[in-house]
Amino acid sequence: LLGLWALWHAVRDAGAVRLRRLGLLAFCVGVALPLSLASAHNLAAARSWLPLTVMGGMNFWMGNHENASGTYEDQDFSDSRPDKEKDDFKAEAERRLGKALTLREASNYWMGEGLKFWKEKPGAALALFGQKLRLLVHDYEIPDTYAYTCFRTWFTRVLWFAPLGFGSLLGLALVGAAASVRANRRARLPVAFFLLYGASVAAFLVFDRYRI
Repeated sequence: LLGLWALWHAVRDAGAVRLRRLGLLAFCVGVALPLSLASAHNLAAARSWLPLTVMGGMNFWMGNHENASGTYEDQDFSDSRPDKEKDDFKAEAERRLGKALTLREASNYWMGEGLKFWKEKPGAALALFGQKLRLLVHDYEIPDTYAYTCFRTWFTRVLWFAPLGFGSLLGLALVGAAASVRANRRARLPVAFFLLYGASVAAFLVFDRYRI
């Protein structure tokens, strides 16, 4: 939606209706092509319609349940291996529901469980969302596959000389964003993208590679 908004204003300034329509068409084709490749792969691999990823519901639940911490945590029913994780979550959903599920149905189940947490315990869910916002702007890089602190301790020690952490850089970025919006209204686009992307990460769970 932000891309459409930016494109609309860009071609509107040109004052050409035909150019605007061609631009919108080109934008839609450009968005559809990479998404269609992912969807085609998922259809062939899972034999069901999955526009993007089957882990959407699982990831949402991992960041939105009563015992969630705001970042990734191992689950008792999953060994957390990338090639096994989705199957473990599917098997657990099947165990809880007592019936066989497709990967899409399993993802929908976990999404529903995460939303149920928000519905039944909104206060706890809001507090957890605040915790994830704090993790989103914190200096510490929550590791996934690679740990930043490990790399700069054992492999790239020059990184210890980096004078500014994530929080400091974010503060400078916010000052620059505010000044840019005052100087040029079109700066609202990257600022809006930053805010929406940050909110989407906090809605699920916070990782170093998610927030980078």
